[in-house]
Amino acid sequence: MPLSEYVLVIMFLLATGIVASGVFRKLPIPYTVILILIGIALTKLSGVWPLLEPLQQFQLTPDLVLFIFLPALIFESSLNLNARQLIKDIAPVLTLAVPALLVSTAAIGIIVWLVLPLDFLVALLFGALISATDPVAVISLFKELGTPERLTVLVEGESLLNDATAIVIVSILLGLYGVSADSGWSIAGTAVGQFLVVFFGGVLVGTVFGLVISWMMTRFAHEISAVLILSLVLAYLSFVIAEHSLHVSGVMAVVACAIVFGIFGMPRLSRETVDVMHETWEFISHICNTLLFLFVGLLVDLESLMGDFWYIMLAVLLVQAARAANIYSFVPLTEKLFKLPHVTLGERHIMFWGGLKGGLAIAIVLSLPVDLPGRELLIHLTLGVVLFTMLINAPTIRPLIKKLGIDSLSSEENAELSRGIIGAKQAVNHILNQFSDSGLLTRANQHSILEETSSILDKWMPEVVCDDEFRYQRLCALNAEYQTMDNLFKAGVLNQYAYLDLRGEIVRKREHIVTEKRVGKEKKTDRKDSFFLRLEDNLVKRMREKDWATSLLSHYQNKRLASHLMRDVARIIMAEAALKEINEDGVAKDYCIRIEEIYQRHLKYFREHISDTRNSFPEFFDRFEVRLCSRSALVAALHNIEEAHNRGNITTKVFLYLEERVQHAIEKMPAISEPVQGLSSRELVELVSLLSGLSDVALDKIAQCAKPVNYLEGDTIIGVGEQGDALYVIARGRVKVLLKNASEENRVIELGAGEFFGEMALLSDSVRKADVLAITACTLLRINSKDVLEIAKQYPEISVRLEEVKAERSL
Repeated sequence: MPLSEYVLVIMFLLATGIVASGVFRKLPIPYTVILILIGIALTKLSGVWPLLEPLQQFQLTPDLVLFIFLPALIFESSLNLNARQLIKDIAPVLTLAVPALLVSTAAIGIIVWLVLPLDFLVALLFGALISATDPVAVISLFKELGTPERLTVLVEGESLLNDATAIVIVSILLGLYGVSADSGWSIAGTAVGQFLVVFFGGVLVGTVFGLVISWMMTRFAHEISAVLILSLVLAYLSFVIAEHSLHVSGVMAVVACAIVFGIFGMPRLSRETVDVMHETWEFISHICNTLLFLFVGLLVDLESLMGDFWYIMLAVLLVQAARAANIYSFVPLTEKLFKLPHVTLGERHIMFWGGLKGGLAIAIVLSLPVDLPGRELLIHLTLGVVLFTMLINAPTIRPLIKKLGIDSLSSEENAELSRGIIGAKQAVNHILNQFSDSGLLTRANQHSILEETSSILDKWMPEVVCDDEFRYQRLCALNAEYQTMDNLFKAGVLNQYAYLDLRGEIVRKREHIVTEKRVGKEKKTDRKDSFFLRLEDNLVKRMREKDWATSLLSHYQNKRLASHLMRDVARIIMAEAALKEINEDGVAKDYCIRIEEIYQRHLKYFREHISDTRNSFPEFFDRFEVRLCSRSALVAALHNIEEAHNRGNITTKVFLYLEERVQHAIEKMPAISEPVQGLSSRELVELVSLLSGLSDVALDKIAQCAKPVNYLEGDTIIGVGEQGDALYVIARGRVKVLLKNASEENRVIELGAGEFFGEMALLSDSVRKADVLAITACTLLRINSKDVLEIAKQYPEISVRLEEVKAERSL
């Protein structure tokens, strides 16, 4: 068939699908189900209508599904997947994707082998390929139904991950088929290793691709066409290289690269580019869904399937029973083992009934060797099960969700609905006033229309208790913080590291507000809650007592100082935005005051924190303030130029001229986190009472050995039991030393500028006897023990002074 006819047929199928979506949109049947039915009808018509005969030459091949449809559909779904929720529910998702699928494979395979005329390994092949829920079918359906987020993540996450398990099992079983028992056991022994390589190899490939493309986005962030092309390349290149070249899971590669791109690449893009990105991928996904499910329908031969009707019914029964056993046993088990939030019985019903089969199972069965005994029966069984789940399960999920009340509004959603209705009534009043003021509407008709529209809207007004209204107001305030944070990141006030940390903090607060039923109970931010702060603490811990890492630690701490200052500046602006969002209409006055008090406390804390940093590092803070604001001003100017160009206020020539020069000015700006300058090491050494009276030569030698290091408020400088023998001299700031006496009671000693610590390990052994924490941001001079002891030999009074302090602090 000529290429022109192929193009013509594809355009015909797309047009048929789009027309059907408009004609049948009011039917309570998922779009994908309608497409399959249309495909079956077109197959019948092609046999009697010559115009449709070219459709008989179109076949759904494994390569078409795996390398054309699957990458686009999975990338689009993974890009919109809530990665944080997926990580929280990774235990049940992986349990359903791996051990549950293995159990299902064994159960279905054994019964099929006992009942149907299939070899044992062939029966297991069917159990493996039919046990995996198809991500394409599930994702497209759940998008239409708008299921709750956690339920969607559980079902989509399982669907996206369990294909790797199914594909590996199928490949292992094919390897076992036709070999001797001894060789078979040898191959089976590598199954676990092969699965790990395929699964995590795909994750690694996708992560690398996602990070590389995210980095490239920094150079193309303002070119929408380039961004779209890069995302398309990312989806298909990661899949093809993983699946075809490296023989690891292509689906896992696409899932990983989409999630990484969503975390690190998308925040670099403008809001307009992000919107275009989502719209484009929805468009691509819609095309792929339309063609895929039409092709599934075209593949169905009802006469052939009816010949194996009872076999198909048995397979359907086995698949449904295995799915039910997995959901109702493994999900509660993972809840208890990992102490996860409860998955309700209704949600488990949806997970069971939503285990649809689709194009992935068909692609696997079509890829089986042509000479495999029982291949035709396997194809019929697979098509029969896919049709049953798509024609029976899929259309009944919507009424099942309604019957179980899963689609009912939560208390927070009722408060949101109430606010939405209030806003709608205000909009009605505003537009009617405009008509009336323009002399286009009489006062009598205005009053009549206002009453009528108000009565319509009031029908949907829910009853909202004050607790729900309070939580809704807090969520609105957090949304204002989030939006402001996003704008600050775009303006250059936040780097990506600080942006991701703050975003995670806001998400945790949102989750706490939704799940916490006690009004006004505020969740305090803990360093342990933040992955980034835990990572910082761990890095500092590993470097702080290493002589070779002193310079590296000093450089890293300067970057941390700048990053924490960015956070504090952003938090102040975000809190002020949240205060403006608080609306006293409809919420009890005392609750409103309570919300304001929360943000006033935030403002006071972060302003004091910035003030302490300014006092501790005046030179650094002055430079930070100037450079941060200068960079933000230039970024704002660049955004203004882009908006003016998009509105058509300036020509492309002028836009390119200005953009190049402003961008060059931004790139020329020096880094914010340069080393803190202040007193020299020689001047700081002179402030230490321990070293007073020494000659200039001795002080110069000590100054050459001293390495300045900065620590932030709350940092642990040395830890009890750790190895280390350096002496620390406080140049700026204050620290506290936590000592334990013989009765195991803590004794706290506060030290300030000019004082020192670390002498106990210096004079006895290299094991630290106390914890030392930074009370404020501080600058320390770190002197290696070898250098201190060498000087102490020349100046015995230093040894005497160190011994006196040691004895004093040991009491």
